[in-house]
Amino acid sequence: TGVFAASPQTAIATLTSPDPQGITTLILDSPNEKIGVQLYDVSVTIQNVKQTVAAVKSVNSSGAAAAQNVQPGMILLGTDASQSIVGRIQNGPYPIVLQFYDLRKTGDHQTVPVSPQTALLEAQQAPPSSNNQNPPPLSTKGTGLVIKTVQKPKDPCPDGQSSRVRRGDTITINYEARVASPGGPLYDSSTERGGPVTFRVGSAQAVNGVDIGVYDMCPGEVRELDIPASLGYGRAGSVVFDVPGDVRLWWRLELLQLEKKK
Repeated sequence: TGVFAASPQTAIATLTSPDPQGITTLILDSPNEKIGVQLYDVSVTIQNVKQTVAAVKSVNSSGAAAAQNVQPGMILLGTDASQSIVGRIQNGPYPIVLQFYDLRKTGDHQTVPVSPQTALLEAQQAPPSSNNQNPPPLSTKGTGLVIKTVQKPKDPCPDGQSSRVRRGDTITINYEARVASPGGPLYDSSTERGGPVTFRVGSAQAVNGVDIGVYDMCPGEVRELDIPASLGYGRAGSVVFDVPGDVRLWWRLELLQLEKKK
């Protein structure tokens, strides 16, 4: 799997509102995929909360993490200690979604050019807030993405990756996209666009929550996605679709056609 860890401790990264621009999402399809990182557990202060997180110590240039520009000093959101991460990667179940976070997207690091390692070091040295020693953290455990299959294909989907959606595949879908909930304002749909929409999965043509949410779908399947802001339009929202910042998105989509990556 190309990942190993040091210093087993209890660790979970908790951020009240992680900047989606600082998140790198990595999906592992199987234990044969080499992620290529060394992890370790480190005590840091993030958003005035003292906590222990799993951080990236080194990155192998030939691994999947390097291909997604994961860098030393990044931390893992919503995970257990590094040893537990290694165990999960070794034992499954798959797919596994990992979210790496760049601490340069917190505080003054957005304007002062430093490396992720420097940002991590500063977080190690920062004291917790003296005004609120024990603020209740909000965990971003997992992706915060809720995926629900509401209609299965009429014909059973064959086993194996050849008939299921993976990164790099081109898919055609019907969909409706709403703000916050199924009863929220409609901000986009294939009907408004004049018919089914085609895009390549993992190419930033859709929000991250949709890229992850269509994973493993079969033609004819219908899913509903409850997408957190961190995997949607983040703090800024979308001017194009008139979506405010820091809101969840709700999608219902039907996979009409799947063209496998060549």
